[in-house]
Amino acid sequence: MADKQNAAKAEKTKSADKKAKKPNIFVRAFRSLKNTFSRLAKYFRDVKSEMKKVVWPGKKQIINNTIVVLVVVAIASVVTLALDTGFITLLKLAIGA
Repeated sequence: MADKQNAAKAEKTKSADKKAKKPNIFVRAFRSLKNTFSRLAKYFRDVKSEMKKVVWPGKKQIINNTIVVLVVVAIASVVTLALDTGFITLLKLAIGA
């Protein structure tokens, strides 16, 4: 029975010590801010590391890709114009205008 009482007293002492050692609001805020900035710094170091691994395209490849994009956009525009004209014609026939 004495062991249980001693164990209970020890638990109360531990919880009182934890409450007494709790840092104040400014210390916690500073630690939180420091943690945030350290994570942000790590993020930018990782970004810099990854950017060094990027293989950038050459001038010829950029020109080739630009031409491909322009051709695809032109074809899509023509198809959209044809579909729009066809639907307008069908709508006019259906309405009887």
